[in-house]
Amino acid sequence: MIWTFVLFDRILRRMHAENHAEWEKLGKPIGFFWVPAELRQPNPISLLRPSMARAALFGSFGKSSDAFSASATETDYSKFRFAALLGRICFAAALLSVAVLAAIFL
Repeated sequence: MIWTFVLFDRILRRMHAENHAEWEKLGKPIGFFWVPAELRQPNPISLLRPSMARAALFGSFGKSSDAFSASATETDYSKFRFAALLGRICFAAALLSVAVLAAIFL
């Protein structure tokens, strides 16, 4: 999962640097670990709207590369999709193992 967040941040950072107008149009999303200098303020409430933009973009980016088409390289997008898929598989396997253990011991 952390790898997915790092890749998402890398793509956002590139979008911020290379296609700033598109980044602003998407609601100035922040990354999971990256916050652009212009949004670093002592008031954490100021990051609420960019955090919501990140959540919407993160969910849509896994389904379609349209939002990042200008900023994401094909390699970054492929790595992101693979990491997201791997994260979902690991999460499902963990849930399944808990269910199996509960069925065995209860």
